[in-house]
Amino acid sequence: MIEIADALGDDSRWLVLDAEAINLLDSAGVAKLEELQILLRERGVAFGIADLNSRSLLMVEQAGLADRMGRDMIFVSAEAAVAAFNSAQAGLATA
Repeated sequence: MIEIADALGDDSRWLVLDAEAINLLDSAGVAKLEELQILLRERGVAFGIADLNSRSLLMVEQAGLADRMGRDMIFVSAEAAVAAFNSAQAGLATA
């Protein structure tokens, strides 16, 4: 994922993990997501998670990762993440 982030153009500074296929996220998984979020932030890339099931979302919230990522980067679906990205880009274009 870091290689993907490094290849992003300047107009694409978000990387969103579609977590639909993640059935269970334990503390080790949350720690890896946190590590990824930090590495991406250092590169100027915002990290988001889409379509995380309720149990895994609870783990992310209890670990404090949701707050450190920004709760606005937790999306109910990949489609919601795309809509948020497009909205953010449109806001930048008019600013």
